[in-house]
Amino acid sequence: PFALWRHFPHCCHNQRIWFGQTSTMFPTVLRSVRPSASAPQGARGMATLKEISNRLRSVTNIAKITKSMKMVSAAKLTKAERALKAARGVASSATVLADKAGLVNEDVENRLVIAVSSDKGLCGGIHGGIARYIKGKLDSGDGVNNKLVVVGDRARQILGRTHADQLLVEAKGLGRGVPVFSEAALVAQEVLATGAEYDSASIVFNYFKNAGSYVVQEIELPGPGRIADNEAMSVYDEMDKDEIASFSEFQLASSLYYCMLEGQAAEQASRVQAMENASSNASDMIEKLQLKFNRTRQAVITTELIEIISGAIALDG
Repeated sequence: PFALWRHFPHCCHNQRIWFGQTSTMFPTVLRSVRPSASAPQGARGMATLKEISNRLRSVTNIAKITKSMKMVSAAKLTKAERALKAARGVASSATVLADKAGLVNEDVENRLVIAVSSDKGLCGGIHGGIARYIKGKLDSGDGVNNKLVVVGDRARQILGRTHADQLLVEAKGLGRGVPVFSEAALVAQEVLATGAEYDSASIVFNYFKNAGSYVVQEIELPGPGRIADNEAMSVYDEMDKDEIASFSEFQLASSLYYCMLEGQAAEQASRVQAMENASSNASDMIEKLQLKFNRTRQAVITTELIEIISGAIALDG
């Protein structure tokens, strides 16, 4: 390249020349300064019309999908509300023994945090709310050794990026329809099968208020060790370790079942609202694209008429 610079010093001013491993720079320079053939104005208009038409067709198909998803989610919400209404009557039975016996979760050293979400998205920020709540709890700096159990792949994807070392059990593929007790019992069985000791268990879930709102709530349960060592339990019949383990498993499973029902109803309600907003936005985009398409088509037709009339006048003249 330095030899070429010495031989052609006048050709390198005010030009961008690429110096590579080969000395074939002249085709590169020629390609950079070669004038490009401009397309006719009518051709540009037709290309624009085709692009607008393709985008209009795409947005219309998306609007059909979101409307269908809204109808499906509304039907699933009705089933979830019916199942939740039947379960709310016995929701407090899982914690009534701890409340009556006065089991208070104080001086906790080991804590089990359970996130109840699902595997599906397109439902707003319902999974992100649970993840933010749990992140604040884990990063509070209270000196408690936390272990994390995640029900649902969406929350696992979020929490796994920052707290993968604290994951104890992760479950996905649950709650494809209305949750059943056997699914919650399977999760509780897997948690107890790990042998992890905990003084307190916190279940974080979305509480379904109505079709338009939900809120993140938390249920605290005492661990098996707290139940066995508490003096308040002496007023009841003598309980051995197997009975306490069975009770702890049932208490955890029933609480998980209730939280999964609440989360399912909140998720379907959020998805209905999200699909309604998406359908409304798609309708607005369709109106704007249709107006743009009509204006562009009219401009192309007007341009072609002007060219035809100008040519006819030139021939007559």
